[in-house]
Amino acid sequence: MPFTKIAFPQPLMAGDTWAFSMNTGQYGGYTAAINFASGSTKLLSTAVVSGDQFQWLVPGTDTAPLTPTGRPTPFFYTVTMTDTDGNRYTVEQGAVTVVPDISTAADVGDATTPLQRMLKAVDETLLNLMSQKTSMVQFAGQMYQFHELDKLFAVRNSIEARVQAEADALRGASSSRRIITVFVNS
Repeated sequence: MPFTKIAFPQPLMAGDTWAFSMNTGQYGGYTAAINFASGSTKLLSTAVVSGDQFQWLVPGTDTAPLTPTGRPTPFFYTVTMTDTDGNRYTVEQGAVTVVPDISTAADVGDATTPLQRMLKAVDETLLNLMSQKTSMVQFAGQMYQFHELDKLFAVRNSIEARVQAEADALRGASSSRRIITVFVNS
């Protein structure tokens, strides 16, 4: 069988047991290992051979400490093969995302997107101007005065539309997938 790349589930969850395999291909008789690394955090796992497959089973106790900050983290990985003479060959490398187990993480991070934070900032800017806490505000490098509220509201509405489109995309909804119901009297 030809050598094939590893198909990782995306994302990998810290604390879960990871299981993946790869065809032995031309590396039959070699020892296969995979190393995950991000910063000073590293995880090394050696595969077992089952038929014509290298199989990895990385226990959850080994994967649990991989995201100490509680945020998704990219981890580089390298798959190496070692022959019987001790020569090591790198056969695959790439990156995977490791996410925290939210049931155990103390800090799961901020779930708001940059667009949502921008919408919140423009709302706060509008509130400051409308409550007359200040006579002039600055947003996105532009100065606005009270008599220019309509311009600032136009910016806000544009950002709100982008936030809504982003939310629709995250849900899997799009304008082309919307079903419009039409009732016809017959």
